[in-house]
Amino acid sequence: MGNRSLKPLPVSMSLITSYITATTLIGYPGEVYANGLQISTLALGCPLAIIFSYYFLLPVLYSLKLTSINEYIELRFKSKRLRFVIFLLSMVKALAANGIGLYAPTIALSSVTNLSILNSIFILGIICTLYSSFGGIKAVIWTDVFQFSVIIIGLMTVVGVGCAQNGGVIETLHIASEGGRLEMFNMSLSPFVRQTFLNTLASGFFYQLRMYSSEQINIQRICAVKSVKKARSVLKYNIYGKVFGYVLTFSCGLVAYSTYAGCDPMALGLIKKKDQILPYFVIDKLSFVPGLPGLFIAAVIGGALRYFWNYNNYDYNSSIIIGRALRYCCN
Repeated sequence: MGNRSLKPLPVSMSLITSYITATTLIGYPGEVYANGLQISTLALGCPLAIIFSYYFLLPVLYSLKLTSINEYIELRFKSKRLRFVIFLLSMVKALAANGIGLYAPTIALSSVTNLSILNSIFILGIICTLYSSFGGIKAVIWTDVFQFSVIIIGLMTVVGVGCAQNGGVIETLHIASEGGRLEMFNMSLSPFVRQTFLNTLASGFFYQLRMYSSEQINIQRICAVKSVKKARSVLKYNIYGKVFGYVLTFSCGLVAYSTYAGCDPMALGLIKKKDQILPYFVIDKLSFVPGLPGLFIAAVIGGALRYFWNYNNYDYNSSIIIGRALRYCCN
């Protein structure tokens, strides 16, 4: 827990970096490119969830001085067996998340190299495993601060240069509007509509609430500061940082759409999936900027490294729990 001596700002940046993953950097722009901005309203659920945690959950969790969030399950329900079951479910989720987190950056990597997706997964898996094996929470948080800077600079550069190529922000938005990509407030209540304002808002709220109330990797960081007041500062910084990160990733999708309106690379067979649109856009249109493709790939792979470390660290900490739980169940 870093002896509860870390500063709120770097901890907050570490938290944000943990969830600006390769999946986020590749998936959200692809979704906006293909279906528009309706998914962006999930970002509105983020501050609501953080505010809820700020007032109702954080004071309780911090005061308990937990090492693992699963300890709370045992304290609350007086059941080690329930804690063990929750741990097993969390492990299943972590394994699935690791697989998705490793697959996403291979889309970007295969766009700029001759590596196959399988080879990319193998290489990234080795790198991520080695990366996640070294350094304590302090080292990880300061590494996150650096990676946060790389990711934000990379996204801002892609959006800025892309808008300039399209004739400016107004022209980019105009083209996106003509293509129906700016709809954000579909208030339909039909369960058959793919995305609406309400279901994306609810999705964003409950997803973020889970992150700030029951996710081991987040609670571990939040509780690494000196006091509840400073822990609340971590959450406040997260509101601004996460919303800004969402704005950048969704903007990348709009810029890509405005660039390829009328000549869809997917329809032309140049890419196979919508998730490939942003890497393709960076290589196709922005490679004239020295270092920009490399910066983008670094941002994507950095996101993969963080995501993989999160769950490997969770698995390592939880291995202590499983040993204790097995001994308890066998007695």
